[in-house]
Amino acid sequence: MNWQDGRGSPSQRSLIELQAEARAFAKETSDLLNATVTNGIRIGAAVHPTRGMLLGLGLGKNNLVADPIPLAQHAASARLFLSLVHTMVLDQEEQFLTAFSTTYSVQIGDADDADVLCSYDYVRNPPNKYPAAHMHVYSTSDETKDLFETLNTPKRKMADLHLPVGGKRFRPCLEDILEFLILDELVEPRDGWEEAIEAGRELWFQRQLGAAVRRNPQLAQDQLNELDPS
Repeated sequence: MNWQDGRGSPSQRSLIELQAEARAFAKETSDLLNATVTNGIRIGAAVHPTRGMLLGLGLGKNNLVADPIPLAQHAASARLFLSLVHTMVLDQEEQFLTAFSTTYSVQIGDADDADVLCSYDYVRNPPNKYPAAHMHVYSTSDETKDLFETLNTPKRKMADLHLPVGGKRFRPCLEDILEFLILDELVEPRDGWEEAIEAGRELWFQRQLGAAVRRNPQLAQDQLNELDPS
C-alpha cells in the first residue's frame, strides 16, 4: 500500500494507529455537526489504497464514496446538504495525519445532479495555477454574463472562478461554513450551537498554530524571545 502524496506512506506507522487517529477526527466532525445543525450523523473513515485516509458520511471498508449530509435535525426535512470529504495523509515528518485535500460543498438536495450553492476546496499540492484553498460560488446574472462575453470567454461561468480564502495555513474550517449557514438563516441551528462552533474553531486554530510552529521553529523561537528576552 502506498499513498501517492510524495511524502509519508502507511509503511512508516502502524495502519491501525492511523485508522484510530482518522476515526477520532471523524468523531470530532460528527460531534460538531450534531451539536450545531444535524442529529445522529456519523462520519466514517476508510482506507483508500493510493489516496490515504478518507473521511465522510457513509464511508467504510466497502464504500469509498461519501454521501451528502442532510443539514437538518430531521433528515427527511433537509433542503440543504453538505458534501464533505477529507483526504488525509502523513505529514512530511511521517508523524501526523494532515489534510491532503478537503471539500465542503453546499447543495440544494441530495441528488447527484443537485444544484450547488457554493463550495470550498483545498488541495495541498494543487496540480494547476489556482490557490490551494479557494471557494466557488454558483450563481448567474446578466452582469457576469456580459463580463465574460466582453472578455471573449462567453462559456465561462461564475462557478469557474477560484476565489482565494486564506491560503494553506489559515484557510476556512468546517466551523466557518456552518456558522455562515446558520447566521444567514439557511439552516436551523440547535441550542448551544455558538459554544460548539467556538470550541471547534479554537481547536482548529491550535492545531494550525502547532503545525506552523513545526514548519517555522526558528521564527517561533524568535517571537518567544521577544516576549521574554530573559
